[in-house]
Amino acid sequence: MLLTLLFPVAALAQDKKAYKVGGTVYESRTSSPRPLRYASVSIPAYGILTQTDANGRFELANVPAGPTSLQVRFLGKVTIDTVLQVRADADLQFTMRQSDFRLVEVNVTARSSSGNNGISSRISREAIDHLQANSLADVMALLPGGVTVNPELTNAKQINIRNAASSSENMNAFGTTIMLNGAPMSNNANLQTLAPGITGGAASIAGGASPSAGFDVRNISMNNVESVEVIRGVPGVEYGDVTSGVVIVNTKAGAQPLTIQGRTNPNVYQLSADKGFNLGERSGALNLGMDYAYNTNDPVQQYMKYQRFTGRAMYSNTFFKRLASTTSLDLIYGKIPATPIRTTR
Repeated sequence: MLLTLLFPVAALAQDKKAYKVGGTVYESRTSSPRPLRYASVSIPAYGILTQTDANGRFELANVPAGPTSLQVRFLGKVTIDTVLQVRADADLQFTMRQSDFRLVEVNVTARSSSGNNGISSRISREAIDHLQANSLADVMALLPGGVTVNPELTNAKQINIRNAASSSENMNAFGTTIMLNGAPMSNNANLQTLAPGITGGAASIAGGASPSAGFDVRNISMNNVESVEVIRGVPGVEYGDVTSGVVIVNTKAGAQPLTIQGRTNPNVYQLSADKGFNLGERSGALNLGMDYAYNTNDPVQQYMKYQRFTGRAMYSNTFFKRLASTTSLDLIYGKIPATPIRTTR
């Protein structure tokens, strides 16, 4: 009975015994590890802290027995966080690895690509995110010789390849084909304009591009676009009536997590949401996306505004393990208010 009563007292006294925990900290090198000086070694639970000396040595005194957490830190190195079972004096060795803060290489300009489609450049999703593009017109600034402009949606925008603004700008844009998921975006049927006798100059209505000019690319949102390829050389006959070049826009397909984005600047307020669903092993995938943008040129003059809504549903599937099929349904809606008619007396 006496031994039974004294055993817990002896065990408690043994648990309260303190030990020394020391060791050496090294840094990893290509050839051999080298002692690391001024590394921080601590036991946060007991507030015990020290630094390594010139030889990488450290020593922590009065460490209570039992399990405890030990941390080794050094700027530019991966932190070591481990659990020790302290039962006696210990001499440890730690090797710290280099912490690489360099980002993966990101191309923020168009990359040249070779193939049978002439001279072409490909703009990746990373470059589009870096530019924070509001429409396809903003992406053209990434091309060699591209002109950087303020991101706004006030006026109709056409793409002109291999030339700047000039008297032939409309004809150049008219000969540039915009391919959205393999479908050409045509402006051939746009005859909506106001007479010069009323407005003082030819002006487009209904939110579209001017007649005899190219497709209004401010109607194409960049939020769910995977890549853009611009062919500046002589393209193949598969692209139809092309005289100036081709801009191929490929949107995302397949399953993807829900993505909600909001963007604002002094002119544009934009909100978008995208989600891709996996319908099953043999049922394919459905990718849905929507975008709304509101542009005001002058907050004082609220009638000078432009609104855009785009919706997209893309179904993709593979048949017989070789035949891939992609079907896309796109809704593009652009709205501008009626332009005030000015009369002179």
